[in-house]
Amino acid sequence: MDFIECNRLIISGATTSKESTETASKSASMPSNLNANGADFFHSLAYQDQLNLIWQRGILLEARRIPGFWLHLYAVNAFFVEMWICQRQYSVNLVRVLTDTNELEPYIDKLSLSELL
Repeated sequence: MDFIECNRLIISGATTSKESTETASKSASMPSNLNANGADFFHSLAYQDQLNLIWQRGILLEARRIPGFWLHLYAVNAFFVEMWICQRQYSVNLVRVLTDTNELEPYIDKLSLSELL
């Protein structure tokens, strides 16, 4: 993969910092009955609330590097979230819920799920 400019990153289905003003702010407290709808709740949150939820409830499982970015994989309750951090600006440029097990493939060799048990 070629170097990606931090401000030009666009991935379908992801939330970027530029979208934060488009979504009304909601409470970042996750409902106690966590199930498959947890990802839907996460998507309904404003960008800053998504970040707060990741930092408050997420478990960092793995980090990897691609040109221009650090990618952090978090377990947030019953789903996985990938956070893209720009290496030049030290800022979170993107968060996305991984909806398919194939999206975990880059992490599988290094991932230990014992932290979740």
